[in-house]
Amino acid sequence: TEPLVPCLMVLYVTILFFGVSMITVALISTDRFIAIRWPFLYVQCFTRGSVLTTIMFSWIFMVIFSSIPYLGAAVKPDIPTKFCFYSQYLSQAYLLAMFSLINILIIIILLFTNIYLLKQTLRHILKIKSQVVPMAWDETSQNRSEEVTQNSTNQGTAQPSFEPPSGRTRARYHREIKATRVTIAVVGFTIVLTTPIMVIDVVSIWCPTCSPSIITRIAVAMAYANSCVNPWIFAGFNKLYRETYFEVLKRLRNFLLCRS
Repeated sequence: TEPLVPCLMVLYVTILFFGVSMITVALISTDRFIAIRWPFLYVQCFTRGSVLTTIMFSWIFMVIFSSIPYLGAAVKPDIPTKFCFYSQYLSQAYLLAMFSLINILIIIILLFTNIYLLKQTLRHILKIKSQVVPMAWDETSQNRSEEVTQNSTNQGTAQPSFEPPSGRTRARYHREIKATRVTIAVVGFTIVLTTPIMVIDVVSIWCPTCSPSIITRIAVAMAYANSCVNPWIFAGFNKLYRETYFEVLKRLRNFLLCRS
């Protein structure tokens, strides 16, 4: 049975948005890696213009790369199926390039950068936590310090009172925890949502009919979900994002109610 939508069109859209999503996650990880590893270089090189240029180049590259099957990299399937498998409609050379550039290379970048980020983040968290614990004053010691300061002032020998910046330190501690959770969530969701379709594509090279229909459908849906899940992850950890989403939905509802 022929697919409802031409497979080349399906593959074009799939490769385009899947590749852009993977490249975006890799760019986010690389951005954080350079910001921590070489902070001075990051400030000098990562400007608004360079970021926009990188994003635009990524889209142009993926538009060209996903269009290659229309230029001669497509093949006719030996066994007609109702699923558009890469191995049945794309040449071996194109598949090798796609898996190498979009899948394997980006996964290596994600693993390298995020392992480094997690190690550095956990190291900073432990360091900050070790500073927070000795600075934790109870009410008795704090009142005693205030009494000593007051007595010293009354005696005319004012001594500078030291109050540890516990609030600022705790804020840094919570920011590190939050950044770690966001990093784990983004990379974790990307790996979880894209691994099934990668495995099915690799298996289909040698056995196109071995993957059950329901599993293939679920894997395809997960791969498409990966292209739009990152904004929701960031929204889940960012109060301003959540408030903005709710405000947009509220205005959309009011607009529809006014039109009706």
